[in-house]
Amino acid sequence: MPGYPPTVAADERDWFSSEYEVELSRFFKRRFLWLAVAYIAWELLGVAAVVASQVSAQAALDLLANDRWPSGVPRPDVATIISLGALSRLQTWLVISLTLLIAGIAALFGLVRRRAINGRDELIREASIMIVLVGVAQAALDVYLGLTSRQSFSPLASLFFWHITACLFLPWSPKQSLKPIAPLLVIYMMADLMLPLPAEAPVVVDGIEMGTPWLTTALLRTISLPFVLAPGLLLCWLRLRRHGSRFRTKRFRDGFVSLRRELASARAIHESIFPGQEPDAAVPFRYTFRPAQDLGGDFPATWVREDGARMVLLVDVFGHGLRSALAVQRLAGEIERLRLEDPLIDPAPLMNSLHRYCELVLSRHQSYATAICAKLDPVAQTITFTNAAHPPAFVRPAGGGIPRALDSNAGVLGMPDQDPLPQETVSMGPGAAFIAYTDGVIEAQNPALHSLGLDNLRATLSHRDLPVDVTTHVASLVDSWTRGRRDDDVLVVMAGPMQPAPVQLAPAHGADALEAIRPELIHVG
Repeated sequence: MPGYPPTVAADERDWFSSEYEVELSRFFKRRFLWLAVAYIAWELLGVAAVVASQVSAQAALDLLANDRWPSGVPRPDVATIISLGALSRLQTWLVISLTLLIAGIAALFGLVRRRAINGRDELIREASIMIVLVGVAQAALDVYLGLTSRQSFSPLASLFFWHITACLFLPWSPKQSLKPIAPLLVIYMMADLMLPLPAEAPVVVDGIEMGTPWLTTALLRTISLPFVLAPGLLLCWLRLRRHGSRFRTKRFRDGFVSLRRELASARAIHESIFPGQEPDAAVPFRYTFRPAQDLGGDFPATWVREDGARMVLLVDVFGHGLRSALAVQRLAGEIERLRLEDPLIDPAPLMNSLHRYCELVLSRHQSYATAICAKLDPVAQTITFTNAAHPPAFVRPAGGGIPRALDSNAGVLGMPDQDPLPQETVSMGPGAAFIAYTDGVIEAQNPALHSLGLDNLRATLSHRDLPVDVTTHVASLVDSWTRGRRDDDVLVVMAGPMQPAPVQLAPAHGADALEAIRPELIHVG
């Protein structure tokens, strides 16, 4: 794209092209005004200089004619007197008229027509027309001054002036800056033909006068033209490159600040679907979540069924970041729907429904998940679970010891052609706790690229003197292992420890009932 900052890679141009074009058009429009004002000021200064020179020339001629030339000041030679006479004969009104014409052209394009244009291509066309018109008017003035006052006229110097002044102000590409130069080159070459050659002594070689043919002069000027235009072309390239880099940096900075604000709001909404901590419930529930980025793909859910059993669900959507967080939001809504439609739903039916949802909806976006769902029954002292390709959960016995692993018994949620997901039931003694986690725990790597691993986690959970909040302890272990540089989300949940099963008393009547509860009363008292 013409004028696009060369520092922006090809795959990023779609992100910035439209915004950059708008910004560059605004920038060009401002600098177009500055160029027009500069031309007006330059012409006014030029006519003032011409008028002052004419007045000075006439005063000098009067001094010479009246023989009142100041003593001590060298008298002008013949050539100077001739030049003074030519200056004094200038038609001041014509010079002023041509100068005002040039200033009027600049004012028309830069102050009037520019205001109604917004597109950069149209602005470039208007600026090019303005430069050509003022250049033509200036060429007419230069021809008149050259014919009348024998002032020298150089087409290359004039081209350099118009090109470098335009490039100093206008943010256009080197190619675009050449648009007004081609017609001006032709016009100035024609103007040069209209002026007489300077009166110089001819060069004589072997008795033959040698001059410089016009064709040779034109050839030499053509060869010199690239060097005359090179400064302006380089200036255009540097300005666009600098402006593009500054725009890109500003957009990234503004976009980063805006993104951080949006992510902070999104994280608050995202984590609002997370359950609350319930350390004092009949079956306590705790969790610790530390995302690798602002948003993560790990998600815990828990609720207590009408029969007193606690349901615990841990989902890990593939990947992390915004894409995974969006999938989590959809899964959270589906889990809520299933829970409300069937308050006594078991792990296997719930996980099969989630698998079907992932297969029909999320798999179209290459989004899959691992998950583990467990039902903790405090009356039966059992755990019923379905593990869909998730890392093994653990049942940690009271007082420590080797925890029991609840290994995967099903495939990844969303993968097609799977058998129905089963569920298993295992016993869970008093004081035992259910601990689950995502793969960001065991796959966490230290600076030597060694993973924390399942064995280290099992050994940690085997310790007798673990703190009450095991989830925070495990998350801190991961931070210590990785030196705080996590590459994946870390989520650890714990349900338990399981309380002892309530004592079931046989029915009694009268005095027998009193005797039946007396030992408990004595024990409590």
